[in-house]
Amino acid sequence: MKFFIFTLKSKIKLMPVLCAIMLIFMGSFYIIALNSKNKIINLEIYFDEQDSKNNMIIGLINGTASTKSNLSLSTSYDLQSSQSKLEDGDIDVLIKVPANFYNSILNSENKSATIYFSPYLSETEKGIFTSLTKSSADILSYAQANIYVSDSIMDSNMSSRNYELNRYFLNEVLNREDEFKTVKSEKDNNLIIIYITLLISSIIFANSKSKNYIDVYAHLIVKGYNLLAINILEILSNAIIFAFITGLILFFQKIPLNTALFLKLMLINLFIASLTEFIAIVFKEGASFCILILCIVSTLSSGLLLPRFSIFLNAYVTPVNLIMANTLISYSIFALYTIILILLVYFKIYRNFRY
Repeated sequence: MKFFIFTLKSKIKLMPVLCAIMLIFMGSFYIIALNSKNKIINLEIYFDEQDSKNNMIIGLINGTASTKSNLSLSTSYDLQSSQSKLEDGDIDVLIKVPANFYNSILNSENKSATIYFSPYLSETEKGIFTSLTKSSADILSYAQANIYVSDSIMDSNMSSRNYELNRYFLNEVLNREDEFKTVKSEKDNNLIIIYITLLISSIIFANSKSKNYIDVYAHLIVKGYNLLAINILEILSNAIIFAFITGLILFFQKIPLNTALFLKLMLINLFIASLTEFIAIVFKEGASFCILILCIVSTLSSGLLLPRFSIFLNAYVTPVNLIMANTLISYSIFALYTIILILLVYFKIYRNFRY
């Protein structure tokens, strides 16, 4: 117990540094999130030819609540003027619609509209806009299927065909919630922010690990301590400090604490505490660099600042993906990771004693 109190006191002394790091990180993340939140994108559509359908497209975009609140839309028939505005940053996105665009959809020629981004547009906003246009293209492909089916069967069953098709598509639209799934919730975002913040804070613990810890542990073993108990006490002292940092985040973010959230946070704290101890013992002087790489990879894979790459989406068993999965199985894997890390730390120190 005396060793645990001593270890805890030594880590409490690091709290001012930890709080400073946490404030810098949280402040930076808040500024980035604030700058990208509710940003209205200035979009200009250049039409290569004047067509009555152009106004229909403009009316459709302006009449959709989800787009008109995020887009400032303008039209142009002067490509050179539009490109100049794009280069000067007066508009964020330019879409060039080629001539005979609408007929190309009907006859399956499918002429492509070209999208140009302003050099001043952030990668996050580019990614969001690209994702939206890809989704729109997918929707268009379903609409084209109706056109091709109607064209192939020509006039057969014309009296009932349109009725049946309209009934099918109207049912799909009215039940469109069934076609979507939630891939991320605000609660998951908060957990990921806490995870990354604790991971960054663990750099201080990894650096503060005594280089002659083997001598300290040998002295404790002589006094009757068990090696596994020493490891667990070290990890618990880390976890207590991490729990304090987590409490501060919950307080400032005004996140209500319930039993399910408490258990999830406890697992995350224990996992980070075990991971910190493992990295400090295995990598020694390179521990800070190793944790920094983990922080960068975790931030990129979280999708908080940039759209998630497919390589991260497919890595199902990474800590960030387990948090985002938010299931009993995912947190069971988290618990398994923690136990494995504790055992790895124990065996690593045990080998150091033997050799």
